[in-house]
Amino acid sequence: MLSLAARLAVPAAALLFLLAAPAWATNFTCASPGTTCRSAIGYAVPNATTYAGLAARFNATTTLAELLGANGLPANTSPSAPVAANATVRVPFRCRCGSDGVARSDGGPVYVVQPQDGLDHIARDIFGAFVTFQEIATANDIKDVNVIYPGQKLRIPLPCTCDPVDGATVMHFAYSVAKGEETSGIAARFGVNERTLLTLNKIADPKDLKQGQILDVPLPDVTAGPWKGRKMKSGSNKEVAILQGHRRKRDLLEGLAANFRLEFRQVAICSSCAPGQAQ
Repeated sequence: MLSLAARLAVPAAALLFLLAAPAWATNFTCASPGTTCRSAIGYAVPNATTYAGLAARFNATTTLAELLGANGLPANTSPSAPVAANATVRVPFRCRCGSDGVARSDGGPVYVVQPQDGLDHIARDIFGAFVTFQEIATANDIKDVNVIYPGQKLRIPLPCTCDPVDGATVMHFAYSVAKGEETSGIAARFGVNERTLLTLNKIADPKDLKQGQILDVPLPDVTAGPWKGRKMKSGSNKEVAILQGHRRKRDLLEGLAANFRLEFRQVAICSSCAPGQAQ
């Protein structure tokens, strides 16, 4: 049995910080309890790692193959392929709508507490503030948020939902707002309607965003509409190749947009322009 000292993972100095820490993350609501679907987060990698390392971090709900596919990488990509620090990676996972009207990642990921870990550190630094320490405590029935112990297994409830948007099936993508961003730029970047983004996230002022705030961005669901029912497992599958081609093109255009401080839709339109043609 571990001693009380060993169980106290949060030093006194950190305790005051934890109690005062803001909580930007919020679970998304859902209207159909029991519904399951695929969701994703845009995870900013805190330290250099590999895709195998990311798959291990988001265990129990995300496989290596799913992680590679979500980022437009071939299925035969080496698990040891490097992921640079601060790179943003799309992490897909299973989502389940609860009976309480809140949706959460289904069954995981599961995090094993390390020495000197605190719940706020786990929420903020390990999982990118997509969850708060209060939400982790609730999900794991922790009565005292300042008492966890090394080796303890914690379920991390990532935000998600399965609700349709404007009558369409979408994949809800949890996005962490960067410093200085506005909803118009975020909407343009992901090719979604700004009004839909504002309504979905209950935002009254488009410019009133906080760094680290988590937004629900409704992306087209490739398992619905014309893609529904088609096999998407094989890396050589024609549909997968087409989808990956679109992703690579989109990533390139997003990079150009960022470099020249343009909105994604402006670059996307001009990508089909004749040489020298202005828009």
